[in-house]
Amino acid sequence: MQTKKQELWVGIDVSMKNFHAALDFPMLFSGQQKISASDLPNREFKLTSAGVRSFLNWIQLQQSDFFAQYSDDEQDNLPVAFLMEATGLCSTTLKKMLYAAAPGSKVIVANPEPIKAFRISLNIKNKTDKSDAQVIARYGRERSPESKPEMPAEMIKLRELARTRLFLKDQRTAIDNHHDNIDSSLPKRMCTAVVKAINKEIDGLEKLIGAFYKIPLKMIIGDQGYGYFITAYDVYNVLLLISTAGLPVAMSRLISQASALGNQNQVRKVYRTARAIFLGLALIFVIGVVFSSLRESVEPS
Repeated sequence: MQTKKQELWVGIDVSMKNFHAALDFPMLFSGQQKISASDLPNREFKLTSAGVRSFLNWIQLQQSDFFAQYSDDEQDNLPVAFLMEATGLCSTTLKKMLYAAAPGSKVIVANPEPIKAFRISLNIKNKTDKSDAQVIARYGRERSPESKPEMPAEMIKLRELARTRLFLKDQRTAIDNHHDNIDSSLPKRMCTAVVKAINKEIDGLEKLIGAFYKIPLKMIIGDQGYGYFITAYDVYNVLLLISTAGLPVAMSRLISQASALGNQNQVRKVYRTARAIFLGLALIFVIGVVFSSLRESVEPS
């Protein structure tokens, strides 16, 4: 006799062209045998629309066989929970295919680290697509991870831009290291040209991120918070313009000229004068901010 309604957990290990799936049925019947993770029913499918349809049909057949084995009564199919590790484009693609083929499905893309620790607890050492899918299915049935809210499209795009920037910086570092370890002129020129091209792309990404991040930021902190941000950001831009304008450049040139002539007294004089100017400007801005805040606090709302 069926004791309670539970979910059928489907563990999925997805790659670029295929995905391997395993099923872990809940313990519903008194005569039902316990199955180890390594013995869970599993099968491989193509990562295509036709492959996803075949996958869903296979689940239906497995459910029918399961209830026919343990019960003579007609049973409703169990609700299905699909679980896979976050693998970037592969898991995102399969998730979209599942939603398209079975609208309203419960699809969970989980952090791989807890599943990795769970595998160690099961003492499953051989790592294959099949065993990965079986471990994921068993993890789902025993831990019942919850699905997280969908990330806004703007946040996804911003994350991809940031990850691409980090990837390019890593590649630039690797090429720089290779450049320092070779002697031939042609490979050195090739490395220099590639680094120059990467720097250009990184600059473009940073400009794009700088303009793009405001969209998800407004969604996160709301209109009021975004208004505060813009107010502070305008003040920051003014201060940044002052700090990077003529004074620092003039000070560095005067110090460089005095150092080149060996005139250390002039260097110290320039340094003291510049320090006094910057401290004076800082004091003026601090007084202005404090005065403005005090005026806001005493004025009637």
